[in-house]
Amino acid sequence: MTKTISKIALNILILLILCSIFFYLKQNKKSSSKKDEKVKINHSTKIYIKDMKQTFYKNNKKELILLSKTAAYFNKKNNIKLNDVKATFFNKNNEKIFLVCNEGFMDTQTKDFYALGNVDIEFNDKKFQSEKVSYNPNKKEIFSDQSPVLFYDNFKIVSKKIKIDINKETVEMEGDVEVKSIN
Repeated sequence: MTKTISKIALNILILLILCSIFFYLKQNKKSSSKKDEKVKINHSTKIYIKDMKQTFYKNNKKELILLSKTAAYFNKKNNIKLNDVKATFFNKNNEKIFLVCNEGFMDTQTKDFYALGNVDIEFNDKKFQSEKVSYNPNKKEIFSDQSPVLFYDNFKIVSKKIKIDINKETVEMEGDVEVKSIN
């Protein structure tokens, strides 16, 4: 009889061990499946990125590279706020136009870009400065009406507005245009 009780106790112990293992595996499977779930971003989500780099392509050609020390994505407003920005624009010949500014904003749907604060742009042998510029990706134009200044061939050219056509490599200035020699 003692052997029968021992066998029953052993079977109960084995059953408890198997149930414990089964329960452990089931719990572990649930927790691992949570790791594979996709993160859902709703309309009020804000995402912060440090040392951001984003490259934009159109028809397999680079159009724009954005670098930023910090970036904040606001899904509800469809825009990205960038700080300490460096941007490289590419024209149709793959030549580069460089932009540096304190702060920038990009509309994530239209890809319009706005640069603010100590904006410097360099291309070919020209240097341009302003406090605010906008970039239209459809027209591939940079525009400013915030006291733009163009430095070119020992001249400082000041105007009310400036438009830089990236593909045509042209600069148009209008409104009280003043040219000064900087020799």
